[in-house]
Amino acid sequence: MTNQEAREIISRQCSDWELCRDNFGALGRVERRELHDSDGKLITTLLHNPARIASSAARPASERPCFLCDANRPPQQTAIYHGDYEILVNPFPIFPIHFTISHRSHIPQLIAGHIKVMLEFSDVFPELTVFYNGPKCGASAPDHHHFQAADFTFDHIIGNRDIAAGENCIEIASTDDKFITEKFKRLISIMPAKVPEPMMNMLVSLLDDGRKCLTVFPRRRHRPSCYGEVIVSPASVEMAGFMVTPRREDFEAISPEKAKEIIEEVSLTPLEIKNLCSRL
Repeated sequence: MTNQEAREIISRQCSDWELCRDNFGALGRVERRELHDSDGKLITTLLHNPARIASSAARPASERPCFLCDANRPPQQTAIYHGDYEILVNPFPIFPIHFTISHRSHIPQLIAGHIKVMLEFSDVFPELTVFYNGPKCGASAPDHHHFQAADFTFDHIIGNRDIAAGENCIEIASTDDKFITEKFKRLISIMPAKVPEPMMNMLVSLLDDGRKCLTVFPRRRHRPSCYGEVIVSPASVEMAGFMVTPRREDFEAISPEKAKEIIEEVSLTPLEIKNLCSRL
């Protein structure tokens, strides 16, 4: 699917669904503020998007019907079927092209057994970034297995290597999905054990040289200790450098030091990341 085809799908959905139309329209009013460290290095880009409060402060799954199950979705929301998945326009977008890729069955939000299909969706959306938020790492629907795909890019640290460690991420790149899958399975087998799975955010995108790149952000916490005082719940987009701030007071108040503190608090340390990478 090209980006032009994706925009046409979103346009049709917006024409039939007021909530979707309003929230995609509001993206044109999203404010941005770049935060840099003392050396001028970009730490993150703040995005003030009030509509995202529905996701950032979503009710626990036990307190609401599953909004990804067909029986509970708004009648205006249409789906494109792709194997065991449904491609849905995300009615609370962060970016101008933003889809939710929802499993057709109500199964838990786990990556085990689904990494292969995540890589395959990078072929379906070659111009987008496909991402996965763990059930305790920012997923707004931790009770229903899904991916997302959106039109944003971020800086990779992989270079011409097959595997590389960054400050808080590990990247695996190849033209061979099997290579990425096997290395990823090895990675989750050695990550700090959590229930129901090691805490992580994952993104897949195509590099300029034609390889797929899987970026994994291992996590130690779901939310920073300041959550409540500051409404920022880091997920894949935040870990990749775009910090969504639904409230204006947070958008205006977060400093470069605070943004760095938030990401560092929910991440493994650089030494822990390096040690994991050395074992792949």
